[in-house]
Amino acid sequence: MKRTLFALLMVLSPAVMAHPHSFIDMKTELVAQDDTFTGLKMTWTMDEITSADLLYDAGEAKTRQRGVEEAGGRRDGERAGPALLF
Repeated sequence: MKRTLFALLMVLSPAVMAHPHSFIDMKTELVAQDDTFTGLKMTWTMDEITSADLLYDAGEAKTRQRGVEEAGGRRDGERAGPALLF
């Protein structure tokens, strides 16, 4: 009985039902100039769904920013003060 209950709890656990939300392949290269380390070059390759989601969010941010600028630096219902950019 205990084994059955344990197995049932393991199968119904939220961690078991979890899945990755993004598949990202990362490649990092060392960058040097004149034998001196100057930085890292990183390349991220994302799956199609993650790429589409990020592009959509970037487009929404541009649209939102344009709306703030057209409203004289204020969003609907916002009182005088600094513009919200995000």
